[in-house]
Amino acid sequence: MKKLFSGGHLIFAAAASVSCLATDLFVPRSAAQSAPVPGIPSGESVAGEVTGIKNDPDGVATTLALEILEVTDARGGLKIEFDSTVDDLVAKLKASGFPGDGIEAVQATLRQWFEREIRWEDIRPRLAEAYVGVFSAGELEALLAFYRTPAGKKAAARLPDLFLKTVAIRQEYAAGKQEILNREIGLVINKYKAR
Repeated sequence: MKKLFSGGHLIFAAAASVSCLATDLFVPRSAAQSAPVPGIPSGESVAGEVTGIKNDPDGVATTLALEILEVTDARGGLKIEFDSTVDDLVAKLKASGFPGDGIEAVQATLRQWFEREIRWEDIRPRLAEAYVGVFSAGELEALLAFYRTPAGKKAAARLPDLFLKTVAIRQEYAAGKQEILNREIGLVINKYKAR
């Protein structure tokens, strides 16, 4: 069963039925479809929500990062990526001959877990902190301006899928070279094991 979960772009760690579901939680759905955040009036940024960030003492970068998360609909993207992960898992289970009623039970368990355990208000400040850790306030301002353009809206909507496709291409390519790597590394290991 563990082999079913070893590759791909699986995102969430689930309990007993799934050994590994982990990848980027930020996958924007569409710049045109922002989802409201509970407890935060629409369009209102929350400066200082992420504390202790060295390069953001005044909270400006955090405010900009939070706005980017809204403009790119990172919240909606979280659910979309989870659904995509579940779909991939279902396909792998079907291909392995896993029973249909078992697949339905796995799907139901994963969806219930997601609805119960994954909270936007918990992940939102961490995502903003990740942005602030990489980009200055000026760079975040430029990114935000870009995401408000037609090209930026398209990027927010299309880059997540493109990213996943490029990851799959790289993994497939590297897998084709794995035997050569194993042989070459094996020679080195055997040489030093013999000492």
